[in-house]
Amino acid sequence: MYPESVPPFPLHESPIRVGVFDLGGVFIHVEMDKVFASLAKKFSLSEEAMRESVLDPVLLDLYQRGKISSKAFYRQIRDKLGHSFSFMSFYRAWVNIFTPNTEMIAFLHTIRPHFKLILLSNTNVLHIQFLERHYSFLQLFDHRIYSCDTGFLKPEPPMYQMAIEKANASPKECVFVDDTMANVEGAQRFGMQGFHFTDNTSFFQFWKERVDYSRLK
Repeated sequence: MYPESVPPFPLHESPIRVGVFDLGGVFIHVEMDKVFASLAKKFSLSEEAMRESVLDPVLLDLYQRGKISSKAFYRQIRDKLGHSFSFMSFYRAWVNIFTPNTEMIAFLHTIRPHFKLILLSNTNVLHIQFLERHYSFLQLFDHRIYSCDTGFLKPEPPMYQMAIEKANASPKECVFVDDTMANVEGAQRFGMQGFHFTDNTSFFQFWKERVDYSRLK
């Protein structure tokens, strides 16, 4: 487990003063297959049919940009499947997919006194409402930027521009961490340092090598 006290990192030269983080795949494990399995079992549908309906790229894009409501998203999936099921049945399946990455959350607590923290996430209204209600660590972030509020998705430039403006720092003083490489590359094009998150161990090593706590207040 990552320790919950002072970070055991040596001091290195680094300008990092702002951490810009993705949410799903970094602090929260997301298992979308649970949605497909739950609804498929409940309504005697194939998981593949559920996957194709829920992950319709056009529909999901609109929902993550906040261009359609949660009820409209649900109705379109329901109508595509040709089955009648309640919004609450859909909601329970839609949010029953999260487990916390406890080591990363502990890490967030340790760095909170030293860094400005920004959350930058492609997400949707139902997921964020659920997560903010159940995971108090989200309050550790100074700013939380969600695609469903902005109308943009990573790796589109306005998402990074908003993060840099909230950081009130130069891009080179920001490190961006995301589990999708295309999103990391988008941040790097803005001049931010980037890390492609795949596991806790490699991330902690990256942070250890890059961060100098002696230069922070």
